[in-house]
Amino acid sequence: MRRNCMRFLTSALMLFASAASAAMPAPVELARAATALLDRATPSDGPGAVVLIARGDKVLYRGARGMANLELGVPLAAGQVFRIGSVTKMFTAATVLKLVDSGRLSLNDPLSRFLPDYPGAKDITIHQLLNHTSGVPDYANFPDVSAAQDADTQVLIAIFRDKPLDFASGSDWAYSNSGYVLLGAVIEKVTGQDWYAAMHQQVLEPLRLRHTFFATDTPIVPGRVSGYSRGEQGQLVNAGYLTGPGADGALAASTEDLFHFMRALGAGRLLGADSFRRMTTPQPTASGKPTDYGYGMMLTKIRGVTALEHNGGISGFAAQVTYLPAAEITVVTLVNSDTYVPNAGSLGHQLAAIALGDPFPEVHPIHLSESQLRQLVGVYRVDAKGIRTLSLRNGTLYSQRGDGPARPLIPTSPDQFYFAADSVDNMTAVRDSSGNVTGLDFFDGARGEAVRQPRIEGGSLP
Repeated sequence: MRRNCMRFLTSALMLFASAASAAMPAPVELARAATALLDRATPSDGPGAVVLIARGDKVLYRGARGMANLELGVPLAAGQVFRIGSVTKMFTAATVLKLVDSGRLSLNDPLSRFLPDYPGAKDITIHQLLNHTSGVPDYANFPDVSAAQDADTQVLIAIFRDKPLDFASGSDWAYSNSGYVLLGAVIEKVTGQDWYAAMHQQVLEPLRLRHTFFATDTPIVPGRVSGYSRGEQGQLVNAGYLTGPGADGALAASTEDLFHFMRALGAGRLLGADSFRRMTTPQPTASGKPTDYGYGMMLTKIRGVTALEHNGGISGFAAQVTYLPAAEITVVTLVNSDTYVPNAGSLGHQLAAIALGDPFPEVHPIHLSESQLRQLVGVYRVDAKGIRTLSLRNGTLYSQRGDGPARPLIPTSPDQFYFAADSVDNMTAVRDSSGNVTGLDFFDGARGEAVRQPRIEGGSLP
């Protein structure tokens, strides 16, 4: 029975891949559509993006638009090196799983086996650290953390080791950079090397990834681009160099290296089949709560097609790596600003949709009066801990989630707003019978799902 089931699943996957391939655009058409999107999304005279699209082992498109260094007038080009932030977590998870495959540790090992002095370590497992169910609080949320923290693993651990757990280990899910710092410490304990040296030996060197490295600000790195942020007056400024992340977000890489890494994972050239399955399979919490995170990878859908991905954001940079296993499509998007112009995640999803032959429709802005926009000004509840604030400045509506950056919204109807002209995510105002805005339906364009965000402050509340 099991053999017949596996044959059926294999046949179904092959049929799906065949159907998807039949709908995919020819390389010339793909290049034309991808270039047009890149031109729309990215200003030529500001920070920009370098992108890559591949099918199987073949690169179908390389594109670059914008400036690698504004002060020197150097344009972006394929092969240049960017900081990738939390995309690092894919490499950390792969390094841990390589050690699992070689029998040097187990996913069920308690953290106390490696860090016996860490508070509560006996109740935290490697599995929980990998999939963010450990309850270890995310140090990135601590207001007293300096942007210039030493990158040494033990210094980073000292920031959060005495903080209480957010929840009992295994009982819930919450994204935690701290958990991946602890995984870096585990790698160091098992191998006797710094985490990045062990990663080089276990992952980077076997795959010959010559343009992926631990990103400190002192070495001279050929092709490394400058990163940019927004100043207090909205002007572009050189981004401050964040030295704090460790195994949670400290790598830099090129689009080519990230493609080869994802392809090696998908083709079974790096990990054993069981480890890759675990890496790409979200597990529910102990209480049965579903999650969308495996080990260093998120599971999502793009135009209804299953995708594996991770994004990254760090001072001056943003990154998005997406892999669609059935169609064997890899999309890498690297951006040298943290301003959401362009938006790395949105751009990556749109390029993936183009490669699938099912592109997102273009966004067509309209003009709304200030009185129309003012109806939406207020505070909205995103989830149990988060809020979204809509504010009006100089005739433009802005959205700010928590303490994050305020992002301009583009109206496409009196009630529908996109985050940027290149975005796939949008929000629709929800009104009562009197026309008062009572909430927002936030629509994740990649997943095709809407989530209600009720209004809690401002305007005429229900």
